[in-house]
Amino acid sequence: MKQYRSLISIIFLINFGFSSLIEANCQGRIDGKVQDVSGSPVPYANVLLLSATDSSVIKGTVTEESGSFYFNDLNKAQYLLSVTLIGYTKYWDHIMVQANTEIDLPIIRLTESENELDEVQVTAQLPLYEKKIDRMVINVQSSITSAGNSVLEVLQKSPGVMVNSQSNAIQLNGKGGVTIMINNRIQRLPSEVVFQMLDGMSAANIKKIELITTPPAKYDAEGMGGIIHLILAESEDLGTNGSFGLTGGMNARETLGVNFNLNYRKNKFSFFIDYSLLYDHNVQNSRNRFQISNPGFVSSFHSIMDRPYKLTTQNVRTGLEWELNSNTRIGSILSGFQRHHHMFASSIFNNKITADSSRYGTIKIEELNLWNHFTSNIHLIHKINQHSSLRLDLDYNWSKNNNPSDYLINSNYPERQLSTSEIIDVTKETPIHMKVAGLDYTLHPSDAFKFEAGFKGTFSNFKNNVEVLFTQNERTSRNEELSILAYLEENVLAGYVSAEWTINEFSQIIGGLRFENTQTYISTATEKGVVDWDFGNFFPSIFYRRVIDNKFSLNFSYSRRIERPNFNDLAPFVFFVDPNSFFSGNPALLPAKINGVKTDINFKRASMSLEYSHIKDPIAPFQPEFDSLNSRQVFRSQNLDYQKIYSINLSLPWIITDWWDIQLNTGSFYTQLRTAHLEENKNSNFFNFTANVTHNFKLPHDFSVEITGLYQSKMNWGIWQFDPISNLNVGFQKKLNNNRGTLRLTFDDIFYNNVLDLTSFIPEYNMSSLFVLDRHVQAVRLNYTRNFGNKKLRGVKIKSGSEELQKRVQTN
Repeated sequence: MKQYRSLISIIFLINFGFSSLIEANCQGRIDGKVQDVSGSPVPYANVLLLSATDSSVIKGTVTEESGSFYFNDLNKAQYLLSVTLIGYTKYWDHIMVQANTEIDLPIIRLTESENELDEVQVTAQLPLYEKKIDRMVINVQSSITSAGNSVLEVLQKSPGVMVNSQSNAIQLNGKGGVTIMINNRIQRLPSEVVFQMLDGMSAANIKKIELITTPPAKYDAEGMGGIIHLILAESEDLGTNGSFGLTGGMNARETLGVNFNLNYRKNKFSFFIDYSLLYDHNVQNSRNRFQISNPGFVSSFHSIMDRPYKLTTQNVRTGLEWELNSNTRIGSILSGFQRHHHMFASSIFNNKITADSSRYGTIKIEELNLWNHFTSNIHLIHKINQHSSLRLDLDYNWSKNNNPSDYLINSNYPERQLSTSEIIDVTKETPIHMKVAGLDYTLHPSDAFKFEAGFKGTFSNFKNNVEVLFTQNERTSRNEELSILAYLEENVLAGYVSAEWTINEFSQIIGGLRFENTQTYISTATEKGVVDWDFGNFFPSIFYRRVIDNKFSLNFSYSRRIERPNFNDLAPFVFFVDPNSFFSGNPALLPAKINGVKTDINFKRASMSLEYSHIKDPIAPFQPEFDSLNSRQVFRSQNLDYQKIYSINLSLPWIITDWWDIQLNTGSFYTQLRTAHLEENKNSNFFNFTANVTHNFKLPHDFSVEITGLYQSKMNWGIWQFDPISNLNVGFQKKLNNNRGTLRLTFDDIFYNNVLDLTSFIPEYNMSSLFVLDRHVQAVRLNYTRNFGNKKLRGVKIKSGSEELQKRVQTN
């Protein structure tokens, strides 16, 4: 408690100190007001400040309800002022700004246009990839090949991202423990829940994805690999509008999808609802083999499994916000998803037990994996004054997993001329409850400075009930080793301070400090305190940006983060692959801690990143082990001793012509690691390489083509070694006339090269393992989308520095 009181005191002292700041503005300022010819204020008019030399956008804003606007921190220069609004004649003016002066403009009066337009369409062709000071931004709606995909499939094609569907794990730039965030809200849920949610979420509802390798202090310190931030598409237009889409296609079987979005915004009230439904009838094929070299004899087990399944996923998200007055808004967001996975699998296996004993046979498996998830949020945003605001968030999350599976195993022992049959019944139920409360304070005394501070508490509990029954010769018995009832309680209390300072037009710095205290307690029906943690950590972060000239800049960053084991990793569970192999949890896992430094060298739109990360106790998912007592292979997460990653990443856009551009993203990684869970631990050093290339072709008559290619070289994941994988995707797009929608035809994994192939070796048992998973990524899809509704343009806020976006915004 002393730690909390000290932290609270520090934060409040800093808060009061910064609250007393007066606006330090040593540069020029412009104040203005826009009215119509009758003298009434004109709200939501677009106001742009442009360079008088080349008409490039310097700053942008919209007028307030009173018609007023202002621009701060202006350098001494000649500017062009532009004021526009649908139905009015455009206003232009030349303004000379001197240092340390404030200009109070005469009232700007807009006159109605004689030829009033019913609607103005603003078309912005965003670049597919954008490099920011602390993140890589993927503009999903700019990608043709993402049409009809789930969010998980889009991530699989993203630069630096590796997805492992078998262990529900995602790596970013060679590091695991990635945290998923949706609209600035961390998804603090078991990785399997988040993974399945992404697998069923339509990419049509995603505006962009941010890959944040070194997150600032305002975000949770959870996630060794950083944060993948999904920003959902929400309209800022007045009136009622929305979109809908339909998808049909084939992978191994049929795949279907529908998505719908509706937005309503008028005066002080706004409302939205998003819904998506994905149906996937597909087949996964897997191959599992391990062998142990004994003196004069090699024992082995080999199985091949076909896993046809039907997967239906529904996602819904709705919210509303009400402006109580000019300073206070209150809102609520509700979201949920349901995932229904039904599989009928068949397997053949061959087991060489001893030199004179063997077994072969078949397995029939029926598995139901049902996830239900619900999230509710209430938030209050209060503007204290012109420069500061408070935000209060209260969240409640509920999830439940029901995962029964039945195994019918028929075995033959040829040496003994014996045949047996047994049934394994596994039931697993896991309800999860989570409550989150957060308070954030923001002080923005000038455009050059921003201060943030906040507190957050996350309180989680779940129950994991696993029952394993064996039936043989009509006798049923409970397996006491694999059956278990476990309880978890986890509380995480956090506080942070963060500041952004634009020192001048050449330098910007962002720094922060976060403190988190974690209390985790796990018990079972037979043992108390299987896991009992209570620890606190500080997590500093700093970013510095230096602009050399208008083409060249440098970024530097440092951050410390933590990866806590997820609930399923800690809680015992069992999932059978075959009679001799199963997945399980590991209550002995420790949190992993990472320190990382990164330097970005930016030239025009190109950038090169140099990064070093040192990870203590990294968590390697589903590592193979051998249970010598029962002659079984067990997969479960394990802590390594350490992992060091040296990387170079290159992002290179190349505009060939006005109808053809290329985006190249590559990463080279040198990794050093040492195991900690084996009897004979060893060091491993390896190099791996990734490349992601996108070609965009704009053709006549609103046709366009996109070709994307992905390559990942051989790499390691703990003691597993992954063989190289590649992926080639092609998409065709046609915008129909008269705004009748957009058609997209996509082909994924054309050459069928996206197959996971893993090998490992455990020296103390002379055990080598092979695991191959074919998820049948290859698919063809036809997607149709269309926007609808009335739109009265509310206004576009344009931030300086987005040169490419400004060049590509056109009014037709």
